[in-house]
Order: sequence, then structure tokens, then C-alpha cells
Amino acid sequence: MDYELGVVLSEFHVLVRFCRFALQLKALGIRAELMPPVHAVLKTEGKILPDHSFNGGLRGSCKVESHKMFSARDLRIEILPGL
Repeated sequence: MDYELGVVLSEFHVLVRFCRFALQLKALGIRAELMPPVHAVLKTEGKILPDHSFNGGLRGSCKVESHKMFSARDLRIEILPGL
């Protein structure tokens, strides 16, 4: 938190699991190791509000690490703002 500039930079480490998809693969006889969780990093920024919270929140694009089934270049994870 930078109170002089009135901004917050944050970094969230996200783990995305595909539990139901993995169960479907398992039912087809495909090994569960082929569907590990996806690791991603979400970086956000926002203004510091009068109550010391910030308006950046948990939203934005994630940088995705390599994965056995998905290319990090082709996989896109977007976290949309809540209502």
C-alpha cells in the first residue's frame, strides 16, 4: 500500500481445479495425473479508499504457469468482478 500515491498493488496466487472434468476423464479410463490444477498469478491494483480498503479487488487477467494438458500461451484465465 502506498498512501502517498493512494494506490495498492496486490498479487494473488490462484489454484484452479477441474474436479468434475477430472472425474469425467477418470470414468473414461484416463489417468487423473493428466489433469492437475492450473497455477496462476493475478496482479491487481487500485485506489486506497477512505476506509483503507481498495477498489482493485480480485479481478483481472491471470498469468498461467505451464500445464500438462494446456499451453500457458493458449490458456486464458479471467477473474470477473463480483456484483
